[in-house]
Amino acid sequence: FLVAGFLPDTPLIVFTLALVAVAAYAVRNGLEVFTRTNEIFFSLIILFLIISMLLTIKDVALHRLLPVGDAGVISIAKGAVVPAAWFGEIVTITALIPYLTRPRDAHRVAVGGVLVSGIVLLLVVIDAIILVGPDILDAINYSGLQKYRVVDIAGFLGRLEALVMVNWITGGFVKVAFFYWATVLGIAQVMELKDYRPLVLPVGALILGMSILNHEDVMDLQRFITLAFPPFVAVFAVVWPLLLLAADLVRGKGRRSS
Repeated sequence: FLVAGFLPDTPLIVFTLALVAVAAYAVRNGLEVFTRTNEIFFSLIILFLIISMLLTIKDVALHRLLPVGDAGVISIAKGAVVPAAWFGEIVTITALIPYLTRPRDAHRVAVGGVLVSGIVLLLVVIDAIILVGPDILDAINYSGLQKYRVVDIAGFLGRLEALVMVNWITGGFVKVAFFYWATVLGIAQVMELKDYRPLVLPVGALILGMSILNHEDVMDLQRFITLAFPPFVAVFAVVWPLLLLAADLVRGKGRRSS
């Protein structure tokens, strides 16, 4: 995103290395570091989203939302596959359950997080549609970035793409740090290590390499998200948890019978 939208002449590895390095530092210092950081970043992200909606309110047209559902239920269901896959990543939050002060509230917290994320995503999509229309929105990449570029208040306040950059970097950091932490924690538990910190640098190097080599360009990434990402996430968010649940039920019956 940063290369395509802001600094096309800067090598991708510069941004990736910086993000992974900061995330590695946070992960190495423990869960509390980036969770407390997230409290600040989440507030900034919501604040900037509200600012963007207010600054573009003079250009919105509610009629662009009409007609609703004219493409049919099947088309709408197909369009919901990729967003549903994004929410499938919520399964990673199970790594946090042992660290909650009230583990019994994990279900309520997870459902609340999904609802808040869904509402925010819905508002962002609706705001983009009523601003530029569905046809233009479908034809451009990074609609949120384009929205900030059309801001023009009294001829002097405009071109507020920096807000998008702040949102993208802060949100990206939190997500990378959390997935990074869950990965090294899981590997440490499988290998029966007492501390996950020795794994931070090796896993960080692996993340850095894969982020550079996995996708050639933005179009390749979009193809992956559209075609491969939903089944990929389904394996880890649906199939694997069900297998673990089945194994636990079988083991439980075995214990009771013995």
